[in-house]
Amino acid sequence: MDRDQISGKQLMTLLFLALLSPGVQLALGQASRRAGAVAWLAALGALPLLLLAGWLVSALTRGLPPGQGLADGLTAALGPRLGRLAAGLYLGWGLVSLALSLRQYGQKITMDYDDERLWFCLIALCVAAVWMASGKLAALARAGEIFYLAIAALLLVLLAAGALQIDPLNLIPVEGEAWAGLPAAAGEAAAVLGAGTYGGFLLGRVRREEGLPALGRRWTVKLCLVLAAVQLVILGGMGAWLAARSEMPLFLLARDMSIGSAIQRLEGVVVSLWVLSDLTLVALQLWTIAYLIRWLLGIRGRWLPPVLGTAALACGAWWFSDPWTLKKFAAGILPLGNAAAAFLLPAAALAVGRIRRRGKRGGTSCASPPGKTEDIVVGKTGEKKMKKGPEKC
Repeated sequence: MDRDQISGKQLMTLLFLALLSPGVQLALGQASRRAGAVAWLAALGALPLLLLAGWLVSALTRGLPPGQGLADGLTAALGPRLGRLAAGLYLGWGLVSLALSLRQYGQKITMDYDDERLWFCLIALCVAAVWMASGKLAALARAGEIFYLAIAALLLVLLAAGALQIDPLNLIPVEGEAWAGLPAAAGEAAAVLGAGTYGGFLLGRVRREEGLPALGRRWTVKLCLVLAAVQLVILGGMGAWLAARSEMPLFLLARDMSIGSAIQRLEGVVVSLWVLSDLTLVALQLWTIAYLIRWLLGIRGRWLPPVLGTAALACGAWWFSDPWTLKKFAAGILPLGNAAAAFLLPAAALAVGRIRRRGKRGGTSCASPPGKTEDIVVGKTGEKKMKKGPEKC
């Protein structure tokens, strides 16, 4: 029995930490541009879609033997060839997302540091993530629990300071277009956060517990509530117009935040929040991609995470060499790819799996009940006689 097992709560903690940074930067950033003053409702509007994505993963992995996850569920639903093809698509998109995650972390760092420190920070994050992904998943999960406590404390400080900066007038929509853009903002938020579907590939490493789907739903609700609170602070402190035109609104707002005379300028809190979340995100992506490579190709070795991290770092610098390309990809292609991974592929696999099961059940039945079929036999005298057919199909 494999001892590298984690609990369902530890898996949900890792996913919460990993999705916090892209949720704040991408999902809420796009929401501000589309929904204005009511953009803080986008995370809550994305909740039903995220619950649907979780149900799809749960339906594909239901009834699997212990030690199997989403990759095995895709194979069971689609068959060996199509299942491996679907897992390969997840692997390819995971590699692209990993390169994007590293490059976006670099963009955050350049908000406060010059380009000379950019590569130092990128390499430092990559080395730390590779080291975490090279070990056991249980060790990564224990580190995630420590990170979660730190991030919870940082969020409390940030939200408490931000609540003091809220101007209620900034939260009043001044035009009807804000409400009209809310469904699109919620859809984009669900697409960005749909990357959590990759956690389904790690279900084979999760100890079988009662109520795991319910646990996933509770953590999904918690994530959406936290993102809604963060966006409420951003919009209340900056206003929808300024927030929509800023690349990093939370970072800019934190520069003016303070708690009395004890804590001044909270941009360090935001940087710490991003570093811990991005470190968890990159480490979890590395571990999941290495797992998919082992599952698909049978390649094993602790050298996989270092090779993947180096390749992702180089590809991110090449593919997203300028901020315009990075912004265009993150705002346009990334939500589409995540939506396909979270909704389209699992739904298609589930539908094909049900059709295949019905076909197998239908193939075992006869057109007429056994023992009831009759054939017409012409005897030697030309007389037609009725002969019973076979008793079995």
